[in-house]
Amino acid sequence: MAIVSRLLIIIGFFMLTGFSPAEKERSSIQPYTLKNGLNAFIISHKNDFSKNEVDLRLVIRAGSLQENDDERGYAHFVEHMAFNGTRDYPKNSLIAALEDLGIRFATHANASTHFNYT
Repeated sequence: MAIVSRLLIIIGFFMLTGFSPAEKERSSIQPYTLKNGLNAFIISHKNDFSKNEVDLRLVIRAGSLQENDDERGYAHFVEHMAFNGTRDYPKNSLIAALEDLGIRFATHANASTHFNYT
C-alpha cells in the first residue's frame, strides 16, 4: 500500500509540473536615473511565449516602513500621483496617451506600494 501511495504521489507530481523542461527566460535590466532623481528600470524579456516584452518600472526607494505615524499613506499617495498627470500630460491625458499606444490602464499599467519601495 505504501508503494502505491508513493507511486501516485510521483505520478501526480509529474502531472502537475509537466514533462517538458522549464522555459528559459532571458531578461536584461537597464537602470536609469531621471533628471528629477527618480530611479527607472527597463526590463526586457525574451522567452518562448512573448518574443519581445518590456517592463518600465519607476521606483522610489521608500515604502510604508519609512513613514512616521503622521505620514501614514504618503507612499500610497505618491503611487497614485504617478498616473495623475505631469506638466506635459495634464490630468488624465497620460492615461489616454498610454491607451492610444495599446496599453490598458490597470492591466498593463499599474502601481504598488511595498514596505521598502513604491
